[in-house]
Amino acid sequence: MPRTTEAAVIATLGNNYDVLLVGNLSQYIADAGGVVDDLVIYNSANDGLTLAAVLLEFLERYLACHFYSLADQIFKYKQTGNAAATFQGETGMGYKSSLYGAQALARDPTGYLALQSLKAEDADNGGGIKKASMFWAGTKSV
Repeated sequence: MPRTTEAAVIATLGNNYDVLLVGNLSQYIADAGGVVDDLVIYNSANDGLTLAAVLLEFLERYLACHFYSLADQIFKYKQTGNAAATFQGETGMGYKSSLYGAQALARDPTGYLALQSLKAEDADNGGGIKKASMFWAGTKSV
């Protein structure tokens, strides 16, 4: 059961929403809902923080906007004369690749979204999360 609505996602996207390009946001809301469901499970298994319904709705709405913005990239800079454009984010940035994903990251008290974003960033950059390791051969005192 979705925590947010298509109307709320459209209102959050504002001028960034293109009804002619996408039309239906239900898949983005479902994808975001799955991530938030995983966040709730992660939280229960770890910190057990009390997560308010309003916070979970916010996270789902902003993640839905983030997923939408991956399909319909949002302008960072736009010029009409001689048509130039720059878009938000780039690959390898995880949830930080959009302002909506960054807002969800900032509001997540569990750290789950940051962990998932880091995994995505590292996967895009050639491997999983790097773990520090150290080997000490030792020395023999005389």
